[in-house]
Amino acid sequence: MSHSNLVEAIAIAMKFTNAMPLWLAVAILAIYSPTESKSFPKATLAKPPINDVKLSSSSRGMPAYVDDDIFVSLKSRTESFSESLNPSWVNYSDPKLLWNPQDIPYFIDPSLANYTHVITTSISKFSEVSCLRFRELYSHESNLWPKDYLYFNNSEGCASFIGRQGGAQLISLQAERCTADGAGKVMHLILHSLGFGHEHNRPDRDKAIRIHWLNVNETKRHYLIKYNGTDAAMYNESYDYDSLMHGSNTLFTINSSLVTLTARNDSIMELGNRDHLSEKDIRRLNARYSCSSTTEAPTGQTGCDPTASAPTCYGETRPTLADPTDCTKYYVCQGSEPIRMPCPEGLFYNPFIFVCDWPWATICCPATKRPNSTTISHMANTE
Repeated sequence: MSHSNLVEAIAIAMKFTNAMPLWLAVAILAIYSPTESKSFPKATLAKPPINDVKLSSSSRGMPAYVDDDIFVSLKSRTESFSESLNPSWVNYSDPKLLWNPQDIPYFIDPSLANYTHVITTSISKFSEVSCLRFRELYSHESNLWPKDYLYFNNSEGCASFIGRQGGAQLISLQAERCTADGAGKVMHLILHSLGFGHEHNRPDRDKAIRIHWLNVNETKRHYLIKYNGTDAAMYNESYDYDSLMHGSNTLFTINSSLVTLTARNDSIMELGNRDHLSEKDIRRLNARYSCSSTTEAPTGQTGCDPTASAPTCYGETRPTLADPTDCTKYYVCQGSEPIRMPCPEGLFYNPFIFVCDWPWATICCPATKRPNSTTISHMANTE
């Protein structure tokens, strides 16, 4: 019998008969009432970008935090509640977590329309230093979308899954909070989605840093448990104090004036950063995705169509398709007319994220002749 039915039956019995004393009714309710179970904090998932696009099983499975900014799906977890509280269960070196480095699709939800530049700038940093290539998806081409893609959404908190999970994979960006310091936090979350954990959790960290446990918030201490030795995906790199994935000196502190992490090397005062990929971050990224040891300037997408025309405009003002023969210019839309604009001096058009941010001259043309393919990212109204 369900709890609600039980309460109703007891109430009726007490109303019409004297057969059930009050103390007995209270005792029965105490025994059969469901107890409140512990639960992880949940990410708020907004609607998928369009009606017929469904979130991945990982996202639908009530994403919870296995770390302060890392999601884990309850459906995919087999550990007990206490075991799953710590981040060491994630197999960070699992090859199944890898994306196709030449095609990592992503969609920016309209809820983040005012933060598109921060997101695309963050994405461009990875293409600059590795073989990874990202491809933006557009609402009006939803029938052409791949099954798996990154889904940037203005949700609760700043968090991401570790590695490729399948389906529409949430990167939660509580806009003002997650972009307050520029692109660094967004880059940090993208690195999680590419399969990287935190530097301060690696198994050999005790040789490099001290953790001042008395200064750590009790509710956050399990986030500092070390990763399993075989799953840390360190790629033979020594400890990186400057990593984008390293927590600050006051990580999880009970008071902003109290440090929680300090380097054992007394010459190192500041831990981590939130504005750039460190040299070791870059080397590990290239090793994980089997990029060449020396990153060369991108040469544009394969199958370029030199006759590709300017885009059809829908009133959008952001840069769109560049002239395939002149990488120093791009198009913006003024009303319904595409207008050619110059890139800043010394920079060239990036055909992957549609901004002038590359320091190289490259082939700036789309993979196929689809005039509308690089117009409005957020045309569809998903309300």
